[in-house]
Amino acid sequence: MYRCLVSTQQLLSTPCTVCGESAHHLIRVLRVAMGCEVCLFDGKGLTRCAVVTAINGDQLVFTSEHSIEKHPAASRSLTLFAALIKGQRMEWCIEKAVELGVARVVPVITERCVVRLKPGKETNNKLIRWNRIAAEACRQCQRAWLPEIVAPLTLKQAIAMAAGLDCCFTAALLPDTIPLVEAVSRLEKSQNNLGLFIGPEGDFTPDELCTLKTAGTTMVSRGPNTLRAETASICGIAVILTTDGRGDRG
Repeated sequence: MYRCLVSTQQLLSTPCTVCGESAHHLIRVLRVAMGCEVCLFDGKGLTRCAVVTAINGDQLVFTSEHSIEKHPAASRSLTLFAALIKGQRMEWCIEKAVELGVARVVPVITERCVVRLKPGKETNNKLIRWNRIAAEACRQCQRAWLPEIVAPLTLKQAIAMAAGLDCCFTAALLPDTIPLVEAVSRLEKSQNNLGLFIGPEGDFTPDELCTLKTAGTTMVSRGPNTLRAETASICGIAVILTTDGRGDRG
């Protein structure tokens, strides 16, 4: 079944009118027709099946006789703090992170980041694109909850944000790390709001690692191989969200 991201107000209304990019994609790309059934979702846990009852240019009208379904959020929430990496690789990382079930993605500016976004228009445009990619990934993998994509933060700002989480891990190329899967298996049942820091190509600097360790994050390894930054993110997410069999399929 086709899926369409709408506002909560739209989802609660019947008939529901959808225009803009979402309608354009359904009409011009997916070729929906009168009578097609579409799953509307608001990215906040609500879904509703509806039928196309009118097509006016790039505008769709849906009518529904179905009840609204409420999907609970995942029991385990993961924030990915990923150092900024080059264009398409960052976009790929966000897309796959959303598909795997992260609750939030926080791009982090570190000393060894090659990418340097200018404040203002450049950063805003990048954030708009990242959110569009996240929404499309959410639609494709049938999640009911749309993850939050945060504007890039400095490492200091990211650590301050992470202070409110139950536990945070830092992937590091250090001799005194423990395997991530072991670290996750040691979590208490009440520790469900988690964070994962992933450095850029070349890893965090020694000073940054020291700062992260002092902040209380657990230094972890991802195995014997040195991974690209985006691969390390996906590997870490998969371990954290599947080690105890939990992850967001809602």
